[in-house]
Amino acid sequence: MINTYSGAIHLDLGKRQTLDFGGVKLHYIKADLDRYLVFPDSTGAICVGVDPGIHFGITILSHFYVGVMWGALPHLDQFPGVEAINFVHRMLSNESPWEMIFRSGVAKVIRVEGPAYREMVGQPLLEQVRFGFAYGFMQMFKDVSYMQPNTARYRAFGHGTKAGKDIWVNVDENAADSIGLALGAAYDYVSQFERA
Repeated sequence: MINTYSGAIHLDLGKRQTLDFGGVKLHYIKADLDRYLVFPDSTGAICVGVDPGIHFGITILSHFYVGVMWGALPHLDQFPGVEAINFVHRMLSNESPWEMIFRSGVAKVIRVEGPAYREMVGQPLLEQVRFGFAYGFMQMFKDVSYMQPNTARYRAFGHGTKAGKDIWVNVDENAADSIGLALGAAYDYVSQFERA
């Protein structure tokens, strides 16, 4: 089960890099791993978890690599989703530090945190940003979808009330929650082979 792999990911803030990435101040850590495999090697996929918002977190996860980043989009009064789309396009571009990862021939599985069911009132600006991140990835990859927060937590950690920020307390909450979403994406990918 995927949730057994969350303990293998260790983030050391001393290894944090700060990048000015297309006008976004981005913090980035390549995680230390207790074991070579974060999830079963047979998956052969790159899994991405996105905790969307003006303040966001993104995790890139594979059997050989875990990179966690967080930052803040430029504040736009009307169309923050456009900034999210532009950020993803820069991330997937030839000038990106992650170009080789995204250009590899393996499957890409992207999960963007969807709205929480318990929210009584919609958050239109957050929804624009959420859609912006999803749409940016959808232009390059097929397996992109929203994942509800409790679903991601259950799939990543085995319990719907345990969040990434409860495990990786030394990093930004958005970054920590994006790890859970990446593990949830890995769960989705592995599950399709278990059902076959």
